[in-house]
Amino acid sequence: PEGLEYIGANAFSDCSNVTELIIPKTVRFMGDSSCSWINKMQKIRFEGEPPETEGHLLGHFVPNYPPIYCPKDAQSWGTVSWQSMPIKRY
Repeated sequence: PEGLEYIGANAFSDCSNVTELIIPKTVRFMGDSSCSWINKMQKIRFEGEPPETEGHLLGHFVPNYPPIYCPKDAQSWGTVSWQSMPIKRY
């Protein structure tokens, strides 16, 4: 929900039926592997700037890495690298 600031490590891990996550712009931190092993994930949409992370790994996805969608006016997304996840603007 809007107002959420912290997503811990492995927060969504093994949520195998999740197909999309929407991360509100208020999130400032995401723990390492917070989105691991979400088999049906198709898209992760961030509504603001990229949050700080513990490491470079947002998650392990089976069978492939979904795209990250971010606002076209968000400035810091050009410097983010989470595995091979493609970054698309909306």
